This record gives sequence, C-alpha cells and structure tokens, in this order.
Amino acid sequence: MKMLLLLFVLTGFSLAGYSQTKMIAHRSHSGSNSSFTLAGPDNFGETPEMAEARKKKELERARADSAAKRAVADSLARLNTKPKKIKGKNKPLKSSN
Repeated sequence: MKMLLLLFVLTGFSLAGYSQTKMIAHRSHSGSNSSFTLAGPDNFGETPEMAEARKKKELERARADSAAKRAVADSLARLNTKPKKIKGKNKPLKSSN
C-alpha cells in the first residue's frame, strides 16, 4: 500500500515538472529575457474570437440577471399594493347625445 501511494505521489510530481511556465513559453517563441513581463493576460490559449464570444455571453448573462431582478422587484411591488375598494355600484358612462 505504501509503495502504491509513493508511486502516485512521485507520478504527480513528475507530471508537474513538464508544465510550461510563462517565461519558457515566451522564450520558445523567440522572446528575450528583457522583453518578458508577468503582466500579460492569462488566457490559457484563448483566441481573440473566443474571448469576444465569452465577453458577449457574460454581457448577455448580466442583462438577463438584471431583467430577472427587475421582474421580481416589479412583482413584489404589485403584491405589496392593495387594490382600492370601490363603494357603491359602477355607474354607466353618460353619453353626450
């Protein structure tokens, strides 16, 4: 059991050793150490088209959420208002003939 656990731990550490850092990625694409900065975006391989689609979805979701909140607020406002009671019978409108 101990050997199996040790095997899993060592495998996990060895797989983590193959990860590519930002510095390695920058240098492998003809970048220099002086032009490297950590302030770049963390897009994880996202293309500009994918980023634009993600932003549109987030905007649509925010609009839908705000519309739902307004609908709930409107329905609660209607529940909190009491209908006015009308005394007497409704009288027909007089015609101007």
